[in-house]
Amino acid sequence: MKESRLVARLRRETRKIQVRRACGPLLLAGVLALAAPPLGCGGRASAPAVAPPAYTAEEATLFNDLFRPELFGIESFGEPPEHDRLLSDRVARAEWVVAARVVTVTREAESAGAAYSVVLEPIAAPLVGPPSGGRLALTVRAGSPAHAWIDASRDACIGIRALVFVRTYADGSHFYATVDSPAVRDAVIRARIERSGRR
Repeated sequence: MKESRLVARLRRETRKIQVRRACGPLLLAGVLALAAPPLGCGGRASAPAVAPPAYTAEEATLFNDLFRPELFGIESFGEPPEHDRLLSDRVARAEWVVAARVVTVTREAESAGAAYSVVLEPIAAPLVGPPSGGRLALTVRAGSPAHAWIDASRDACIGIRALVFVRTYADGSHFYATVDSPAVRDAVIRARIERSGRR
């Protein structure tokens, strides 16, 4: 009787050891999964949020809140937009480069003076960046190079088509709007390909 109880007890202990061996790796995997950072849709760990850069003087030369004069029907005596020597740097730093049409221009009050909110509707897929998912709102501040033009011809701005370069900074979004033409689009695509080839 004692022997049979001893055998039964040995069997139970053996089973416990076998169960522990089998479940140990599963338990460890579960603990590691709980400790790991959450996964995004692509199956990779989500990256920590990166703070937007400061809007420095160097950045202001690229994203200076300017609508090129040609967009207002004013002849420009500078270099043609497709030969813009800063275009490559704008393409490299822009979050979006998208062809869009101005749909509304609204005057708004800001602490630094009157500003305009210019809302554009994308008319094509972005040349740089993900789809914007809707309309694009740009703020033309009182000190902006385009402020006087917008102020003088607010209603005439409706319907203007432009190729818009946008980047987000610590103080908000800044932009550069140029002519939307096949030549400028080709120049943007070439700059994007050249940049990706250097990586």
